[in-house]
Amino acid sequence: MSPVMVGVLVLLALNLEWLSQERIGLAVSVFALVVSIYVAIFSGFISWKALVFGALPRIDVSLYGLSGKTTDYLVAGKPSTLRFKLKNIGWWYAKPASTNTKCYVNVDPAFDLKHAIYGSNLELCENEVRRGKRNSKYLIIRGIHLYPGECEDIKVAVMAPAEPGTYDVWITATCEQCDHGTFQFPTKVVLEDV
Repeated sequence: MSPVMVGVLVLLALNLEWLSQERIGLAVSVFALVVSIYVAIFSGFISWKALVFGALPRIDVSLYGLSGKTTDYLVAGKPSTLRFKLKNIGWWYAKPASTNTKCYVNVDPAFDLKHAIYGSNLELCENEVRRGKRNSKYLIIRGIHLYPGECEDIKVAVMAPAEPGTYDVWITATCEQCDHGTFQFPTKVVLEDV
């Protein structure tokens, strides 16, 4: 039905007093309310979809064990293992995958960094030690894919520093989609195992 015909029908209804101005005003108000509700719901839906679609992955890195035990220290001058767990924790509204995640495992220069093993069955090994910021020693772990709720273990073999104290260990992580940031782990070294 064309707008001209609608206008003619409204004028005819007004002249024949089928519709009063109050009834037309009420109908227009109800129609405007329905359209406003529809637009608000549609806008909210589009905003929610944009929020979910635009979400970047988020991982957490934790140090969960030193030297094969659940202690929070290393013994000075002894071979040790730093065990890290990477987990895709996502957001409450979206859980995007973190693909081609790259981790820079850094240790204080007092450590003797040997190698790192990682992968689904800890079948991959990285042993090319490099020098980094603050004269740190680091390894680059490449190609980790973390999907929602998944974890990846990284085991780093080191020789603990000869002197007791607290030393810096940190991991900087990036992926194809974003930068995950730097995770700090102050690590305590003691003279002998208690």
